[in-house]
Amino acid sequence: MVGEHHRQNLETIKKAMENGDLGLIECTRKDNGETVVLIAARYTDDDNTIVMVPLAVMIDSDPYQVFTPPGHEECGMCGTNKKESFPAKTASVACEECGSPLDEDGEFCMNGRCPNNPLGPAKED
Repeated sequence: MVGEHHRQNLETIKKAMENGDLGLIECTRKDNGETVVLIAARYTDDDNTIVMVPLAVMIDSDPYQVFTPPGHEECGMCGTNKKESFPAKTASVACEECGSPLDEDGEFCMNGRCPNNPLGPAKED
């Protein structure tokens, strides 16, 4: 089950994205020295210093080869076909326009470039 702290982090990510305060930072893991890329929210503290708050780790490999969804046991087809690796119900929470995931309620596209995103497609300079 997804913990409440993960749900809170997701909400922080959504708010940071809406405010334009979401970014990627490269860090070194303390436990093994590996370099990883993190999704981070930024804010400015009282000293006008920009502070990055790490919220999630980006996956460096093919997630369909690394993860098995809950209730889907390892079998001959798991990890060999990306579309078959996750249960069919996952497809119903994808945006019909671009195929990206929808929000928690299944209403809005999470892809900032998609016209189905409530913030609208990203503007090009």
